[in-house]
Amino acid sequence: AVRALLNKEGWSLRDGAIVAASQRARGDPAAARATVLDADLRAVGKPSLPRWAYGGAREAGAGVTGPMVLQVMDARDISSPKRASGSSGRRMLRLDLTDGDATVVAVEYRELTSVEDASALAPGTKVAVPPGVRIRCQSGILLAQGDALRVLGGKVAALAEEWEQRSGNVRAVAETGDAVAGTN
Repeated sequence: AVRALLNKEGWSLRDGAIVAASQRARGDPAAARATVLDADLRAVGKPSLPRWAYGGAREAGAGVTGPMVLQVMDARDISSPKRASGSSGRRMLRLDLTDGDATVVAVEYRELTSVEDASALAPGTKVAVPPGVRIRCQSGILLAQGDALRVLGGKVAALAEEWEQRSGNVRAVAETGDAVAGTN
């Protein structure tokens, strides 16, 4: 039952990870899913991205088709300067996504409806390409739009801690810079 639920959603996990999640959750599929949401796909995932993501030749019409679960490794709004706390106008997110083995870049080609704020996509967050949805690839970059990605959640403790420290350091530097600029 656990394997069926995870496969339906697009998880590609090593057998040992499914068994461990099922045992930890005492066979409850929903609890097992919650367990894998917080797992690092780099440790438990099996390759699921197309061959081109691993350096293979890109065929015409290359892309990614759901269902497929991927892990966010980095997310940022590339339409605004690094130090800006918000942006005016249209945002453009860049997402580094992994299946646990290969990493691909996805760019928000048109607004992703399930992502309100890039800061909610801490490294370790899982996203899903829903069943039947295809995200096309151009020049090795996935062009995501609309409901092509659905945020599932999850938190990989080590990745989130590192990200929070880095985010705090960026804020502290920006605040220090603002304070220094104000004293001139």
